[in-house]
Amino acid sequence: CDPAQVARVLDLPCGHGRVLRFLRPLFPRAEFTACDLNSDGVDFCARVLGARPLPSAADPARIALPAVYDVIWCGSLLTHLPRPAAEGFFRFFDRALAPGGLLVVTLHGRHY
Repeated sequence: CDPAQVARVLDLPCGHGRVLRFLRPLFPRAEFTACDLNSDGVDFCARVLGARPLPSAADPARIALPAVYDVIWCGSLLTHLPRPAAEGFFRFFDRALAPGGLLVVTLHGRHY
C-alpha cells in the first residue's frame, strides 16, 4: 500500500478521532471518513479533523457507503461483539474495501 496513492480511508469506529488524527499525516492525499454509532464523535471528527461524517448502524449491512476505501482501520470493535455480529462486519469490510485495499483490525489474539 503506497501511502501517496491512498485516496480514501475509513475509520470505523472513529470515536473522537483517537486514531484518525494519526492516520491523516500517513495518508496526506486521502479523504477520510469517520464512522461510529456515537454521533458526537463523528461530528467531532468532521468538524475538527476534516473527515467526512458517516453514521454507523448496529447492523453493518445498513451503513450507507458513499464510496469504497483503500484503507479501512477498525480498532477495538470486533473483540466486543458476538461472533455473528463480527462476521457481519467482515462482510461489510469485504463490500467496503477497494480491490487491492488494506484492512487493519485489532483483536485479542489470533484465535479470537
